[in-house]
Amino acid sequence: MSAERATAALREQFIAVLCHDLRSPLASVAAGANLLAKHPLDENSQSIVSLMRKSVIRMTNLVDNILDFTRARSNAGLELETVDDEPIRPTIEQVLEELRSTHPEREIVAEFGELGWFSYDKVRIEQLVSNLVGNAITLLCALKLDVEVTGSLAES
Repeated sequence: MSAERATAALREQFIAVLCHDLRSPLASVAAGANLLAKHPLDENSQSIVSLMRKSVIRMTNLVDNILDFTRARSNAGLELETVDDEPIRPTIEQVLEELRSTHPEREIVAEFGELGWFSYDKVRIEQLVSNLVGNAITLLCALKLDVEVTGSLAES
């Protein structure tokens, strides 16, 4: 059984190193796409640069998710970077704006009551909202439906 554990630990270490090594080329592609976007481009080139930028963001998120999964499996846990006593609504609204910009063909309607102030991990909340609403967009797009996001503060 210890050989299996050693193999699993080596695999987890390899995945972690691979994720870190993938970040540099992704950063280079992102920088190149951002540089191209600053120049006048025809409509087709703008579309290609936009797709490149979205793909880099998606790939970076995938690498980060794999790295998080590896950390969690190695019992290192997930590192939380909490903000203290901040409103959560602007964080959610920012993610929804990003999703609107990447899915202009979809109508994303958001209605919020008072959501309150919390201590929370901003990156994880952004990831959670992005995954939930992004999955809803994918599913509802196939059904030709719009996305509606509703939020309110629950008692206690």
